[in-house]
Amino acid sequence: MTRQMFINAVLPENVRLAIVEDGRLQSFFNESEEQARIRGNIYLGRIANVEPSLDACFVDFGGERHGFLPMDEIAEVANLDAAERRRRLRRGQTLVVQVDKEPIGTKGARLTTFLSLAGRYLVLMPHSETRGVSRRLDDGDRQRFREIVSRLEVPPGMGVIVRTAGQDRGKRELGQDLGQLLRLYAEIQKRAEKSATPALLHAEDDLVVRVLRDYFQNDIQEVWIDENQAFQRAQEFFRRFMPRLQSCVRLWSEPAPLFSRFDLEQQIRAIQQRRVPLPSGGSLVIEQTEALVSIDVNSGRTRGAPGQENTALATNLEAAREVARQLRLRDLGGIIVIDFIDMSQSRHNSEVEKALREAMRPDKARFQINKISSFGLCTLTRQRLGQSSRVMGYDPCPTCAGDGRVRSPEATALDALRRIANELSRGEGGEIRVALPVPVANLLANQRERLLEIERRHRGRVFIEAVVAPDPARDPVQVITPPTAAPAPKPAAAPAPQPAPKPAPAPAETSPAPMPPAATRAETLATEPATAAPGNDPGAPAPARKRPRRRRHRRRRKPAQAELKTPGA
Repeated sequence: MTRQMFINAVLPENVRLAIVEDGRLQSFFNESEEQARIRGNIYLGRIANVEPSLDACFVDFGGERHGFLPMDEIAEVANLDAAERRRRLRRGQTLVVQVDKEPIGTKGARLTTFLSLAGRYLVLMPHSETRGVSRRLDDGDRQRFREIVSRLEVPPGMGVIVRTAGQDRGKRELGQDLGQLLRLYAEIQKRAEKSATPALLHAEDDLVVRVLRDYFQNDIQEVWIDENQAFQRAQEFFRRFMPRLQSCVRLWSEPAPLFSRFDLEQQIRAIQQRRVPLPSGGSLVIEQTEALVSIDVNSGRTRGAPGQENTALATNLEAAREVARQLRLRDLGGIIVIDFIDMSQSRHNSEVEKALREAMRPDKARFQINKISSFGLCTLTRQRLGQSSRVMGYDPCPTCAGDGRVRSPEATALDALRRIANELSRGEGGEIRVALPVPVANLLANQRERLLEIERRHRGRVFIEAVVAPDPARDPVQVITPPTAAPAPKPAAAPAPQPAPKPAPAPAETSPAPMPPAATRAETLATEPATAAPGNDPGAPAPARKRPRRRRHRRRRKPAQAELKTPGA
């Protein structure tokens, strides 16, 4: 079996680290500047509020939200009753706290005053007298290390735990690691005395050093790093703690990207998929909610196991191993419910439970697995070490608000018809304009008779506007203009009486016609017939407004017409 570690640090704002076993991704770590990890950091905080009903305090430690500090996690009052705790804790009191859980969603970070400082081989606990060894060590090693720890010079009131990485180390190496941790704690105390709240007293190591410290084991043959500064930090770590294994750290200098060269990019993208295929044809469906993580096991077209019971057993065994791997890759924590395929024999359930525990053993997070119930459900809890892959580098979908579903065009069209009828019913007739996505607008265009019925019922008109790229943050049915009542026809109003203007001077022999009112003058000019040309009707009176000047000429008198008499008149 070949185990390798790959560190991609070319882009300093995002560092990725992968542990691969025989070409298959087993663990993945991702850290960005935007979502920097704060778990393990130590702060000088101030109590912002004491909540007796929650038996906890809210502490201002400099984060975006106040941290949640249970009173059981306050070393000074952990062993006191509730009344004494309330008496000793007050608002504005300073405390040295450590982030135990990362903030997630609307929840702030979970804090503790029981500090723990991790070294390569030991974990120092300044406020606890516990002296133990890792649960992952064999019983023989556990007994041997208990004897070694009892001979270490640990100050009174402090405790230590031997880590899995220290299983091959002796008393001298463990003692050196302890000395470094004690000096670090002394520096933290000095900073706390000089700093004003809130203040960062100690920050955890960066991702490269932290993963090498916590996850590197002697069976890892190669550590590839594609950035020189990260390579130098790794070299320094190996020179300090594992000089014999320093040769396994190598700098990647080829033009091809490191993760692409070893076919890791596709496996990393698959972490975000909700459906995970199993080798025999089945699959897992992983759904992460606010309350819990649900994992459904589907048999699909599982091959290679005759009989329904054997098929269910084979699929469940594959699912148990893959579930443990996916929990590590995605860093899923909290309550996890696995819906295995129902099996009739209890011994088969025991086999699946055993396979799940074995697959979870390499996990650094604390976990607890319950037995499979009669409904085929297995419930387990897992410690969340950081931010899950669902959060890192992803934002909720603006269209569905993170729900994963949007309304169908048919449902949106029916909703639009109801909204249109409701808006028109508020007034007496009028017009309304509605903006709809193109698929919805097309559906209503094909059902024009339904809009006509609404228009007849409410005596209004509806105009549909198709929006090619609607704003996903807005309601898909947008009323652009509210209904307005149609204006009633106004009767023609009589012009207001106005004093007649003074007539223009005219010759004495002519009588000027009266001027029309100013309000109606334009109408009069626009509607009266054109005046006859001079000379066409000599008997007609001259125009009243202005008498045109004409050339004088001698008129011919017409002879008097003889009166005609009818015979016998």
